[in-house]
Amino acid sequence: MENYTYNSFVLQLEGLNVSKDSIYPLFLFFFFSYLFIMAANLGIAVIIFTDKSLHQPMYLLFCNLPFNDILGNSIMVPRLLIDMLRPQSERIISYYECVVQAFTTHMFGTTSHTVLMIMAFDRYVAICNPLRYAAIMTNKMVIKLTVSAWGVAFVLVGILLGLTIRLNRCRTLIMNPYCDNASLFKLSCESVFINNFYRLMENYTYNSFMLQLEGLNVSKDSIYPLFLFFFFSYLFIMAANVGIAVIIFTDKSLHQPMYLLFCNLPFNDILGNSILVPRLLIDMLRPQSERFISYYECVVQAFTTHMFGTTSHTVLMIMAFDRYVAICNPLRYAAIMTNKMVIKLTVSAWGVAFVLVGILLGLTIRLNTCRTLIRNPYCDNASLFKLSCESVFINNFYGLTFTVVLFTASIGSIVLTYSKITVVCLTSKNKSLNSKALTTCSTHLVIYLVMVFNGMSVITLHRFPQYSDYRKLCTILFHIIPGSLNPIIYGVQSKEIQKFLSKLFKSKKVLPSV
Repeated sequence: MENYTYNSFVLQLEGLNVSKDSIYPLFLFFFFSYLFIMAANLGIAVIIFTDKSLHQPMYLLFCNLPFNDILGNSIMVPRLLIDMLRPQSERIISYYECVVQAFTTHMFGTTSHTVLMIMAFDRYVAICNPLRYAAIMTNKMVIKLTVSAWGVAFVLVGILLGLTIRLNRCRTLIMNPYCDNASLFKLSCESVFINNFYRLMENYTYNSFMLQLEGLNVSKDSIYPLFLFFFFSYLFIMAANVGIAVIIFTDKSLHQPMYLLFCNLPFNDILGNSILVPRLLIDMLRPQSERFISYYECVVQAFTTHMFGTTSHTVLMIMAFDRYVAICNPLRYAAIMTNKMVIKLTVSAWGVAFVLVGILLGLTIRLNTCRTLIRNPYCDNASLFKLSCESVFINNFYGLTFTVVLFTASIGSIVLTYSKITVVCLTSKNKSLNSKALTTCSTHLVIYLVMVFNGMSVITLHRFPQYSDYRKLCTILFHIIPGSLNPIIYGVQSKEIQKFLSKLFKSKKVLPSV
């Protein structure tokens, strides 16, 4: 148990940073809360153990929770109350006491989960197998479940803390009001990769988990007009895309492969813009020094941003396949484009995007960060790996390969399918077929060209650092323009959607006269 490098076994707790006026009200709140926790939990435990009618599996298993609450709070709250009345320089704790406190804290959280799991099992047996309840939930089973709940928690937390106490320390300040695993391994100057891998998704080198967004550099006179433009664009995107999706799902005549596949685009536009635009609007009203974002939120935003762009391509590819089958193989269309095929195409479009973007971000979050400034109005993969001081050759290589493969597959599939469609239309003398092909394919092609133009603009402007402000604006428009135009283009071109809307508005006009 001895941490062997650093000679000092005395650590300092940062504690709670509260004003002098707030110390005593907060102290009294924590004090009486602790008294209530002790009295209530001890009381409920005594009642269960003294009343024989309550000696049932449900109540005996529940007794683990009061015991866990008493243990978890008794280790932390009294120490916290004492430290609140001390100046920060006197909030000293021994290394061993800190390890015990961290162990108990994590045991409290983990056991809360495991106990609720065994209680859920008890309720499952009681309701789903009532006749066999007494035979299954014996005293022996209750003991087994209790031991397993505490045993699993003990092993998991033991490994967690074991990986931490092996580390050599080079700091003494615990940046927390109490000790936990993260506070302890942050005292080390060694690599804590194994600790973070065990804890999942911990960004392990840089102590600060807060990043700063550079945002949009616009003049004071332009802030509010630009804010209103983005705000109303977002409202329109939400209303138009939700509206078009509702129309397709409510009107049975639109339950056709073409429209069902198209529904992926409104969903993608809603998801992509909802993660980006609201956050952007908030940051526009903040000074640059206050545009902070957590590392985890930044990763989620980057993942969603790249999912939006990638899924736009994959969805348009499966839509192109649908148009190809409809025009080049009209007699076999119903046999090929079944509901099962529509589901397969949808899953493949989202699945391929998820895998490609998952690898892209996975290669980035493995890097150690040494900077905190995101030179962009929002987080993306490039902004994230630029925070690192390590080699990002693999990231650049995969990012370039990813872009080339996606654009080649996207443009190639569109060119191939539309070439074949053009040949069929030129050789066919069926005017209705040609008219239908022109209507549906032109709609699809316009959407695709809008998206490609936006994407190419962003990629081109990346090569000219002097136009970074235009690039930032263009990256935002890459989300807003397709999200705004997709429902308009399909709504205007589709005769079925036009019919539904005309019926809807006619019925509304007729209602007042009736």
